[in-house]
Amino acid sequence: MWLVSVRWDLAWMAGPAFLAAGGALLWPEALALPFAGWLLLVVGVDVAHTWASLYRTALDPQAEPGLLGKAATIALIGALLLWMLAPSAFWPGMAAVAIFHFIRQQGGVLALYQAHDAQLSPLEKAVERRLIEALCLLPLVYWASHLPRAFAWFSPADFGPGLPAWVLPPAALLTGGLFLWHVALRLRSRRLAWGRDLWVLGTGASWSAGILLTNSDGAFTIANVLPHGISYFALVYRVGARQWSEGAGPAWAPLYRRWPLWLVLPLGAAFAEEALWEVFVNQELDLSPFDPVSALTPLLAVPQLTHYLLDGWIWKMPPGSPLRRWLELPC
Repeated sequence: MWLVSVRWDLAWMAGPAFLAAGGALLWPEALALPFAGWLLLVVGVDVAHTWASLYRTALDPQAEPGLLGKAATIALIGALLLWMLAPSAFWPGMAAVAIFHFIRQQGGVLALYQAHDAQLSPLEKAVERRLIEALCLLPLVYWASHLPRAFAWFSPADFGPGLPAWVLPPAALLTGGLFLWHVALRLRSRRLAWGRDLWVLGTGASWSAGILLTNSDGAFTIANVLPHGISYFALVYRVGARQWSEGAGPAWAPLYRRWPLWLVLPLGAAFAEEALWEVFVNQELDLSPFDPVSALTPLLAVPQLTHYLLDGWIWKMPPGSPLRRWLELPC
């Protein structure tokens, strides 16, 4: 069962995860990520995909009114309070929210695949969901129990003092048990689900390759940023294109006929945001929270936090939701 088609799913969903995993494993450990690679992956994919949420909120005439403003306000208040009251916890807090968001996206896409399979039992759904979460969490447990590493989500203090080494074997056993349970349920059902299975395996491959099997910033960036951002771009574009085909899109919706033009907004916003970081903050993560320059840090973090918050709302699909129709799911 495929989300859209064999070609589309391999090109935009599971395919990038396996390619990124291979790229991470082949990346020379001593080779730093070049500036051009940083611009392409971090700014052009990771930062830009957060701005693609605009297409599902402010630029979508059928979106919940005021949703973007509410999320941005909550993000701003939360960022300012954390920066002022516990500045040393700011970047670890950002990392925790980002990690939660990354894991939730993997489970969210899995839920889309599951919605296509009417024969899937509640137990099969639950085991698959726990498995994909475990495939993300196991590399993170390894990371946190093997500090320091040559990469970070935001800062070397992402995981604080880390975890004791003894937590890794139970995490590995739990993940292995879930995988065997999943396989047993699949064998019992005697049904194949290539799209869904490749998404789960691609998640495990990319997260393991970028965190557990390698130790370089380049490998981590390739394996975790690339599949996450590409799949998000693909889903947002797919929904908008289907919306427009039904005549439900806004006046600018013909941009969906030329996807390079559709990318101008998120890419332009991403590079503008990164320019503000470089000019005003310059990645100086150890400045005083009351320094006039570093005080801009929580403000510049608002777009990312807003995306993290929005992602929990803009993909909700109650029965009869137009989103289900645009994703070609049973209504």
